[in-house]
Amino acid sequence: MKVEARNVTVSYGAFTALENLNLTVEPGQFLVLLGPSGCGKSTLLNAMAGLQEVTSGQIWMGDKNVTWAEPKDRGIAMVFQSYALYPKMSVRENLSFGLRVAGVARDEIERRVKRAAETLQLGAMLDRRPAELSGGQRQRVAIGRVLVRDAQVFLFDEPLSNLDAQLRVELRREIKRLHRSLGATSIYVTHDQVEALTLADRIAVMNKGRIEQLGSPVEIYERPSTRYVAAFIGSPAMNFLDGVIEQVSGKPVFRWGNHVLPLDRYQFEAGAVSGKATLGVRPEHLVFGEAARDQDYSADFVVDMLEPMGSDTLAWCKLPEGETLGLRVPTEMRMSEGDAIRIGISAHNSSIFDTATGKRL
Repeated sequence: MKVEARNVTVSYGAFTALENLNLTVEPGQFLVLLGPSGCGKSTLLNAMAGLQEVTSGQIWMGDKNVTWAEPKDRGIAMVFQSYALYPKMSVRENLSFGLRVAGVARDEIERRVKRAAETLQLGAMLDRRPAELSGGQRQRVAIGRVLVRDAQVFLFDEPLSNLDAQLRVELRREIKRLHRSLGATSIYVTHDQVEALTLADRIAVMNKGRIEQLGSPVEIYERPSTRYVAAFIGSPAMNFLDGVIEQVSGKPVFRWGNHVLPLDRYQFEAGAVSGKATLGVRPEHLVFGEAARDQDYSADFVVDMLEPMGSDTLAWCKLPEGETLGLRVPTEMRMSEGDAIRIGISAHNSSIFDTATGKRL
């Protein structure tokens, strides 16, 4: 089912949580609302669920305006950050409680509970109580409780934030597998970019009550539309260098200090410009060693600090003038702090932003 927010504004007195926001989620799509605390992502989800009144604008589900409809009448199911399980009920009773209250026939309840238990691998736990389950198992029960409702839209409000790292990875797989098998429209709120990149068909990066960029994970990662998006997506974060774009012999270059990066291979959004700009390049897109000499720009840096990260190492490297770049290198590459290393930058793999507006050039 299609979900739409049309010119939605949510205000609390003088504070505006969402401002004239428009968003369309196509049927069967998995959309992730991504952003830091206070950006408005949970407010938008709650407005879609009917848990938050909108100040102005409309919420549509399919061909119905549900702006003022009760949550139970919207055809949605919601998974919250807290498990919110009934402690004295078994897993089976937790899964079936909402259906029993709704007066669903016993045979139908048993069929739905069995299907949810099989999908979420809860079959051996149906007679246990929540206190006898791990955190990951409890969250699976919470997901199962909404799965039995046969909803057309699933809403997830940071369901994995209370779990440890290993459980988050396992539950991410469960949620992705669940979405693939059901084909229902899913809207997922998180501040974790890894969750967003691994789960989403599309990501809406939010900032101060508005959508900064909407696109596929690849688009968001490779062509961030603003410096804010570029800085938020990627771990470790994108490197930034402040400088200016100049025209040299009719061709654009990016200059910072005494360093020059030719921009012949950079794809400008609307033609080359001149003026203050910020160059962004991800640590994994920097080239080092002899191969660096074949890039659009290369220079000798000094290794300032090393951060082993298991599969690779993050090397923080400095130019004599003081600029620092983070560089990913293989773990097996032996280097020490103080070593010299040649680093190259390709304009093709870089992003350039207007310093004043933060928008991609």
